[in-house]
This record gives sequence, structure tokens and C-alpha cells, in this order.
Amino acid sequence: MAGVIHELKRDRLGRALAIVSLAGCAIALTADLAGATLSSRIGMAGDTISDLAAGGRWDWLMDGGLYALVAAVLAAALGL
Repeated sequence: MAGVIHELKRDRLGRALAIVSLAGCAIALTADLAGATLSSRIGMAGDTISDLAAGGRWDWLMDGGLYALVAAVLAAALGL
């Protein structure tokens, strides 16, 4: 019985980490697209995420997206 409970807890943790990973990637993608759309100095194809996060009116948006991406990568690594 204890093995079954341990397996269920592990399965829940894995699902939670997977959800955090997917959500973090979605947030990073949304922040990048929104920042590139809102910024007048950044283009969709010609500039990088670093250019958007380097400064300007919308840099906080990309910074938040990059933090979400870091959380996603850490959650994926913990889930392995």
C-alpha cells in the first residue's frame, strides 16, 4: 500500500512540473511576441530576445518572460 501512495505522489509531482514547464514556455513566447509587437524599435524577425530585454519601455515584459522560461527549464529538469 505504501508503494502505491508513493507512486501516486510521484505522478502528481511529475504532472505539476510538466504544467509549470508548459506554462513557462507559453509565457515566454507570449512575452516575446507581445514585446516585439508593442516596441517600435524591435522587429519580429530581425532582432533577438536580448535586444528586447536590453532596455526600453517594454523591457520588463521580456524580463518576465525570460524568468518564466528559466522556471520552465528548472521544472523540466526536476521532472526528469
